[in-house]
Amino acid sequence: MRVISKQVQEEKALMNTSAEESFSNVRTVKAFSNEINESEKFGKGNQSTFDWGIKKAYWFGFFSAFANFLLYGSMVGVMATATNLYSKGYISVGIITSFMFYMIMLLMNFGMLAAVFGNAMNMLGASDKIV
Repeated sequence: MRVISKQVQEEKALMNTSAEESFSNVRTVKAFSNEINESEKFGKGNQSTFDWGIKKAYWFGFFSAFANFLLYGSMVGVMATATNLYSKGYISVGIITSFMFYMIMLLMNFGMLAAVFGNAMNMLGASDKIV
């Protein structure tokens, strides 16, 4: 996420530079009838930024799916273990229920931490050029 966010920011900077040069030198561009070339150069930068944005979206989706799989997979594992222990008579339904409530509260916090971590990596990648 950090590397891809950095690349997206670099592509945006290149696209912004191209547009700024074209707008600041609009008389020169018009004098040489170079509007089409400048437009194509900006379009290529725009397409490159879009392609990197798509890659960023795929990786963020993969990260989110993986984090959710681990979070809810652990819940399924606990339920399977609790079912096994209940069938053997080691624990009661009340203990399972109270543990599940505590676990759900804990899972929500870990889910938030995963989202914050993803956003932090995104921010670090975007601010890498500034630093």
